[in-house]
Amino acid sequence: MAHKWIYKTIHIDEYDIDTYVSYIKQGYCVFAVNKNKTDFLCSEFLNQYEQNKDDDYLFEYGYLLKVKEFQEEEDALKHFSIMNELADRKYLKAYQFLGRCYYDGYGVEQDFDKALYYFELGAKEDFIPAINCLAVHYYYGKGVEKDLDKAFSLFKKCADAGYATAQTNVALSYYTADCVPQDYEKALYYASLAATQDDARAHYILGQMYLEGIGVEEDHDEGFYHMYKAYLLDYKRALQYIGYLQYESQLLYQNKLWYKIDDELLKD
Repeated sequence: MAHKWIYKTIHIDEYDIDTYVSYIKQGYCVFAVNKNKTDFLCSEFLNQYEQNKDDDYLFEYGYLLKVKEFQEEEDALKHFSIMNELADRKYLKAYQFLGRCYYDGYGVEQDFDKALYYFELGAKEDFIPAINCLAVHYYYGKGVEKDLDKAFSLFKKCADAGYATAQTNVALSYYTADCVPQDYEKALYYASLAATQDDARAHYILGQMYLEGIGVEEDHDEGFYHMYKAYLLDYKRALQYIGYLQYESQLLYQNKLWYKIDDELLKD
């Protein structure tokens, strides 16, 4: 692709492949797909690829295999095979996902050196999601010497490019004094940016900050709004945190959002 990448997360909530494809062709490269739609979209993208032989369609088919609602054992092998094939054709977005396969041992034996190799290929092309993955290598010291300063520098580069995952990583660094001195104002800033793209971890951080008055004025309504959003985005720790509050205080029963969550807690 000759166009500039756009790193804002696009949420796909409908069975609408035409809209999905239009975003791809505009340069959007980060998607959050409703799991209920993944099986249908998998089939559609595979059909489109077989008809058009367009690598954009093959890539999305491979991506959806990894995030589909009902995973089958062969999905991981197919995902790896597709990303490997695309990487051989120098399809830029595949470098990140092939690296993740090796990093996580998904569809292939875990190999941090190979993961690092593919992330670096993407990073050389200034592809932000690959740079974010490279930062993770330096943060944990996987395949490289651990370097928290370099990890944070790379996370911040990605965050400032608009990549929500990195914005949350930077927010966490400032929130917990990890890699950098604690700075709640900056934590709030980056978490708020990521939350506009519905990053679940960002909503969780904001929920904690407002519910406990950490770096901001205590605001239970705002706090519950963000915790509830994190819960809706399937962030398990949000449900655990709300469960903790249930036993520690009467705060829950003063907020209407609690009643939407209470049944789920009872089921667990």
